[in-house]
Amino acid sequence: MKNISIILAFFLSSMLMQAQTQIQSGSFNFNSSVAGYTLDKNTGERSTSIEVTYKAPFDKKPHVTLSTTMVDAENKTNVRYRIEASSISRNGFIIKATTWGETKIFGLSGNWFAFAEKNKVEAKEILDELNEVGHVALYINFETGKSDIKPESEKIIDQITEMLKKNPTLKVSIEGHTDKVGSASSNMTLSVNRANSVVAAIVAKGVDKSRLTAKGWGLTKPIADNETEEGRALNRRVEIVKN
Repeated sequence: MKNISIILAFFLSSMLMQAQTQIQSGSFNFNSSVAGYTLDKNTGERSTSIEVTYKAPFDKKPHVTLSTTMVDAENKTNVRYRIEASSISRNGFIIKATTWGETKIFGLSGNWFAFAEKNKVEAKEILDELNEVGHVALYINFETGKSDIKPESEKIIDQITEMLKKNPTLKVSIEGHTDKVGSASSNMTLSVNRANSVVAAIVAKGVDKSRLTAKGWGLTKPIADNETEEGRALNRRVEIVKN
């Protein structure tokens, strides 16, 4: 019996604002105590599953990502398996492990990460996060591939503006980040343009432009796995950095 350690990128940054995003995480382990694999006669795949229940329900259905930390298999070559999250709800989800071919897995463990954006973010919460760690990640929605702010994100702009107006000596940098879809150069341009759009929106609401700077980082500073849809969603963000 051979042990195979497979580490998949699984990033979580303190820059994720707890006030705006609900987050829960945990670990999973398929071992001899889990019911045996069920054979699908049509595909030849063998699968088993375990149920995960959150410590507290989410306000809305979350996104879930999985990472594998250890696979205990009979042979270390040609190990064929996959894990996936299904039946995702506000209360929990199911982790399904599947193998096929000649692969025999005796144990498989890893981590899960669930997150859902809250419907509202408050000016005070933004300020508290800035004072505590010096930066805040906000998920402002833009038109795909563009720097136009979607109407549903105007409330976030309003709260940033309110926070700045109530703290007239505070100066901040508005910094755009993207996922890695597209070229590095196009993502850099997009991140700069989106940062500038946020600055312009705040200035239009009465904040002195001299208190704001704009910067784009493109795809160079990911905080999650760019190989998953959920990870890319986390990487597409605007950060407010205290100067």
